[in-house]
Amino acid sequence: MTLSEREVGELQERLRQLEHKVRNDRQMLSLLEGEVDDICSKLTALKVQVYTSIAALMTFGAVVGWAVSLMTGR
Repeated sequence: MTLSEREVGELQERLRQLEHKVRNDRQMLSLLEGEVDDICSKLTALKVQVYTSIAALMTFGAVVGWAVSLMTGR
């Protein structure tokens, strides 16, 4: 079976369209990977803030408890 010039032209055009779509998809994937990295770093920073806040509250609670125990004489 041989292809006519028209069919070959249609196949070449379809191939060009697919190559263009692949390039666009690759660019989108690259952008999304960058955004995922950014979100991960922001999440890490948020975790550090939460853990630091919890540690500070626990320390404050211990100091308040110690001060109350000194005041009550226990």
